[in-house]
Amino acid sequence: MSHAYHPATYALQAVIAQSNVLERELARLLGLNATDYRALSALQQLSRQETVTMTGLGAALGTTAATTSAIVDRLERAGYAQRNRAETDRRLVTIEPTPLAWQKIVEIMRPLMGATDAWVKALRPEDAQLVTEFLRVTATHLTDHAATLAAQEADR
Repeated sequence: MSHAYHPATYALQAVIAQSNVLERELARLLGLNATDYRALSALQQLSRQETVTMTGLGAALGTTAATTSAIVDRLERAGYAQRNRAETDRRLVTIEPTPLAWQKIVEIMRPLMGATDAWVKALRPEDAQLVTEFLRVTATHLTDHAATLAAQEADR
């Protein structure tokens, strides 16, 4: 028995599928494998809100310390991330995306961001507000669902 979902629900599934395609293409154009691109993406998201440590990045990625270090090594070699040692405690290492990473991603994403921005700005203000709220709520639902799935035991 199938459930008849609202067309917006199916449209969201299409957005998720296309997001995965876009992520693969971004990684390819940046010369990164999928894991390293996901790490760069996580690093960019986290660095907007906090100082990112190796432990914090590893927790966000679900990787071991050794794996996280290897990923950051590759991102550094590509010129997309840099390690910084704290002045007060040289053992504390933070990681941040480089201006090159931001520049390349913005360059690649500019046409999509511009088209989206133009479309939303052409809406009536109340409709634009509704679209914005829908996207914020959807992002929260996606985050919550991903956390729920991550906490589940995998079937063996």
